[in-house]
Amino acid sequence: DKIRADLLKHGAIWVRGFDLMQDVNGYRDMWQALGFEPCLDPLHSSGLRKFASERDALYEEVNKPSLRGHYIGLHCESTAKRTAAYAAFVCFQRATEPMEPRGRFLVADGAAILAEMDPKVLQKLYDRQIRISVSNLDIPPSFPGPIKEGIKGLVDAAVAPKFDMDLEMIYEADGKPGRLQAVETAES
Repeated sequence: DKIRADLLKHGAIWVRGFDLMQDVNGYRDMWQALGFEPCLDPLHSSGLRKFASERDALYEEVNKPSLRGHYIGLHCESTAKRTAAYAAFVCFQRATEPMEPRGRFLVADGAAILAEMDPKVLQKLYDRQIRISVSNLDIPPSFPGPIKEGIKGLVDAAVAPKFDMDLEMIYEADGKPGRLQAVETAES
């Protein structure tokens, strides 16, 4: 009860150094002891992450060679349509390359960060409609306009529904020629 109360008070708890959480079963025992239930990622239907254990609603990390050298933020997914009240993250394996600083957790309370930001900065972000891209598809920039529009329509019809969020298909929003991005629509 104390740990759960601290979670509600502070927004996060960091549990480490316990033998219990060395495998999937122990990890499940830990969060069940805190009174949590397994749930699917709000973006589960997108297929972006595979399960490490479907029974335990434990997803694999994002571990793609193309993302090597990037900061990957483990986060509780939230869309304008759904969110999970809590999220738990675990690392079962130490970094395999000792010279690279991996396996570290930073905890941040997004609501607190936004509350402390200068309102002028927040207004600028709002006015610029800063939003997330959930999918990138690189199309040869030399493709004719009608072909690109056909691909855009196909992605909108076949891929976008896998995300439980409203998406807009935009070419070259990030400046990369030929890149089609599925971008979350601006919310008020």
